[in-house]
Amino acid sequence: MEQKLSYTIPEAARMTGVSRSSLYKLIKAGDLRTFTWCGRTLIRAEELVRHLDQASRAA
Repeated sequence: MEQKLSYTIPEAARMTGVSRSSLYKLIKAGDLRTFTWCGRTLIRAEELVRHLDQASRAA
């Protein structure tokens, strides 16, 4: 099975168990980086892993 390189915000929310509004707050605060491609806001898979690693170390 291929792993995706990036995820939409709803996909990232489903994968991580974090609400879409929480992801938008993290994005607005600059804690989670996104990019726009073909009119879609995406989060790189590596960015999600980085942020989850940081969050788990802080807990």
